Amino acid sequence: MLVLDYNTIIKHQYHDVDVSRKNYRRFTWLNLFQFFKKKAIDQLNNTLSSQLIHSRGFVSEFTDRFKDGAPIDLSYPIELFQDLLNINIKLKAELEKSNDPQLKETDNILTETIEHYYTSLRILKISQPAKLP
Repeated sequence: MLVLDYNTIIKHQYHDVDVSRKNYRRFTWLNLFQFFKKKAIDQLNNTLSSQLIHSRGFVSEFTDRFKDGAPIDLSYPIELFQDLLNINIKLKAELEKSNDPQLKETDNILTETIEHYYTSLRILKISQPAKLP
């Protein structure tokens, strides 16, 4: 018959319980992280979807408004659109670096938004009156 020390048995049981507790805590933190990550991605998608809707509106508004050909100084809106494009392109580059499959929808929304901003910027630059020397 094999005789084990009572303290050794308790030590091993304590160790097993401690390891399982740490694994459970890691699992809980992982679930919490996934939950907050999903919430953050949903919020980002909502913001970008709103931005996409506005960019579509810009294209149609600019197309209708500048058919008349009234000379308006558009340098400030052109600067704003260039800044928006730079920010969105940097965000797209960061999304491409992450290679996260959950961000595929975000990347698609951002790609379409960038295309609409380029179209709006093109319309603004075409409608910009020539500067006098």
